[in-house]
Amino acid sequence: MAFIEFTDKEKVNVKEIDEQHVEFVRILNAIYEKKDSDEEELKQLMKELESHIKEHFKTELDLMIKYNDPGYISHKLEHERMELKVIKNVRNFLEGKSGIDPVFIEDLRRWFFNHLEFNDRKLAKHILKNTKK
Repeated sequence: MAFIEFTDKEKVNVKEIDEQHVEFVRILNAIYEKKDSDEEELKQLMKELESHIKEHFKTELDLMIKYNDPGYISHKLEHERMELKVIKNVRNFLEGKSGIDPVFIEDLRRWFFNHLEFNDRKLAKHILKNTKK
């Protein structure tokens, strides 16, 4: 069983967001699977995690601005907080200051589902409501 399962239940029905969520899940599952093994592959995956988080948050930020999302400020602040946490953990790993922190990986999983439910669903609902058919 995968560390994170992404099913239709997790979809927010905004194609761009859903595709990026699937990619996040893929990366996190790969990190979890490899956490005690191949260090070079883990380095690549951690770099991929950081890059993906930045890209995904930019995508959502652009959508929030485009659709004048009323939850913009709190959603943006949460992204900034998580991005800093990811960057710190990735850099510590790449610089050899720490291994893969299982607490960090578990926090990312928990954060993903909470963020999905409390922020991304609201954003998606707002986008879908304001998208011209």
